[in-house]
Amino acid sequence: NMTVSTTTNKVTGLGNGSATSFSFSPFTIFDEADLLVVKVDAAGTETTLALGTGTTNYSVTLASLTALPSTGSITYPADTVEGVALANGESIVIKRVVDLLQNIDLLNQGGYFPDVLEGGLDRGVMISLQQQEDISRSIKGPISDTVSVEMPSQSDRAGKYLAFSASGVPIASASSAGGVPVSTF
Repeated sequence: NMTVSTTTNKVTGLGNGSATSFSFSPFTIFDEADLLVVKVDAAGTETTLALGTGTTNYSVTLASLTALPSTGSITYPADTVEGVALANGESIVIKRVVDLLQNIDLLNQGGYFPDVLEGGLDRGVMISLQQQEDISRSIKGPISDTVSVEMPSQSDRAGKYLAFSASGVPIASASSAGGVPVSTF
């Protein structure tokens, strides 16, 4: 095992019409299934890809199969002969997404295996980084706000605009004056 020595949890590879291999270094994974791979077309439309074979899926190559976690790369499309490489203006986003589980069972007076313990600690840090990346992309209020901001319910905001009351609380409004259409979020 190794330490988690980078806060990087996501990388973006740019299409150029010929590249089909995209490294996810410097971050590491325990298993091929620990990746979320999203294709972004030139218009910004995102499509989540599946691990597998063929022209619309991706495959994973780990740098080491014995020293996990490991860095590596993905190949998109997995079938590089029949598939079409990402064009200029397209990109591929590769993000580590591990299951939110802790699978280590330490037995009283059992054997001590540092690699097992370090792997569990690594997984905990990976989970924290994964959640922080999501939190960093969320809407947040200033640190000085003392009130929790909660969106109106889905049924209350359906077909309406996001606006703010005179006291700064998010509300669903039938008027677009001062609001942002809910469909743009």
